[in-house]
Amino acid sequence: MPAIHPDRLKREAEELQGLIENPRNLRWRVVELLEFYADRTKRHGVKGKLADATSRYRVPTPVMQALRSSLTRHTQPNPRQAHEIAQLFWEVRTQEVRLLAVAVLGNAEESFETIQMWARSTRDPIIVQSLANLAHQSLKTHAGDVLQDRVSRWLLSRSDSLQQLAFFILLAAAEDKSEDHLPIIFEILTSVGFRRQLISRPGYSALLESLTKENPAETAGYLLVGLKRGRANLSPVIRDLLPFFPASQRDRLDGVISR
Repeated sequence: MPAIHPDRLKREAEELQGLIENPRNLRWRVVELLEFYADRTKRHGVKGKLADATSRYRVPTPVMQALRSSLTRHTQPNPRQAHEIAQLFWEVRTQEVRLLAVAVLGNAEESFETIQMWARSTRDPIIVQSLANLAHQSLKTHAGDVLQDRVSRWLLSRSDSLQQLAFFILLAAAEDKSEDHLPIIFEILTSVGFRRQLISRPGYSALLESLTKENPAETAGYLLVGLKRGRANLSPVIRDLLPFFPASQRDRLDGVISR
């Protein structure tokens, strides 16, 4: 892996602007830069443009940041062109190029079907989480029932990738400090019906941890109020949450659902 010279990297990233009107040349140049900055001691499975979807260049974070910043800044003025570039980038089956595709796609409402289609075509959890973050930003512009409908349908689907996408969208909502998403998150988790096999999904474990990490007292309080109002369907989710709560909230919740 060559040394990173900030001025050179900045220049290389900015020069991508001159290729925006020629998306295929732009894609070729981005792949070339990733090849140049790749960590060749740790690279896994990279075999050019048609490498397996789990392939990674393992480029340093500053490289990805520079490329992402330049590409998003120069494609935002033209959403249609951005969508075309994103689609071309997605064809390159490597993690870094697909992450750049997600960044270029943007969170416009018309991008939502593309997010769903891409989620079906990858099992890479890092890419799926990136798609989920983008979907969450798009869904924030809609009413809560739209979020509930889409995410619930994906949780009940037979697609592992769509289930994972749904959990990561809920994770993004749980970590969104600008809004209180607890009611809709628990409404979704309980309305879809509980299925034990969901516990094995990485997104589900991450969601449970997030719900109890930032403000465990608030989450426990919300659940206790729900139980007092007769929402027995919260009990299965609470049982999964218990290991993530501090002792005080864990003991209190366990005592209520064990009666």
